[in-house]
Amino acid sequence: MNKIIYFYDDGCAHCFTEGRILDQLDPYAGGSFNIERIKVSENQKLAQKFAIYSTPTIVFVKDNKVVEQYSHDLSFSQIKTVINYYFGGLKMFKKNEDKKDKMINIIGSDDQKGVCGPDGCVINWDKDEKNDVKKN
Repeated sequence: MNKIIYFYDDGCAHCFTEGRILDQLDPYAGGSFNIERIKVSENQKLAQKFAIYSTPTIVFVKDNKVVEQYSHDLSFSQIKTVINYYFGGLKMFKKNEDKKDKMINIIGSDDQKGVCGPDGCVINWDKDEKNDVKKN
């Protein structure tokens, strides 16, 4: 199984920020990867096993082998890029039920229209056709 192992510690401002970014991945976890959060001060042997010298550190594991390890802040898009490369992309595993019925209409330049919801956006780039987006 593919995993993202997140090593953090209390009192680490960067860990707080990185943790919030990883929270955005929760709806995708369980599909092509799982997320494990490890508090270094409570799991020192595991931290030594992965050679964790600073926090936050994110370790990407594929088929029980470490494929990438980052000891600095990563943005959501950077994490997504690594997931796309090693794990085959992000796939919605569990829907965020509280946002299920909220759809947002968007209008781009030249009257391009679309609809965005919790599962992504559908944009009609053809100005001549009506935007027939169905809500699931």
